[in-house]
Amino acid sequence: MTPPRAPQVAAYGFLEVLQVPEGAWLLQTAAGSTLGPMLIAMAKLRGVRTINVVRRKAQSKDLLDNGAACQDCSNVKSRWRQFHDMLQRVAR
Repeated sequence: MTPPRAPQVAAYGFLEVLQVPEGAWLLQTAAGSTLGPMLIAMAKLRGVRTINVVRRKAQSKDLLDNGAACQDCSNVKSRWRQFHDMLQRVAR
């Protein structure tokens, strides 16, 4: 049996400690990290939807393929309006 790895335990802990209810949205920053895809997968199993912020557009594809809503934030100032609009759409 493989012992749990730190990112897996952290992803589980986030969902447990935050008590994110089914159908709710969870905003994750630095989603391109090792933790990102694990949190997305565990949230998906619980019926929690995720918005995942990444710095590079290249990071978005892998996360989008796993069912995440991603945003390229490589230039936060010029992209803030686009990010804000996305949050407004998913909040409805």
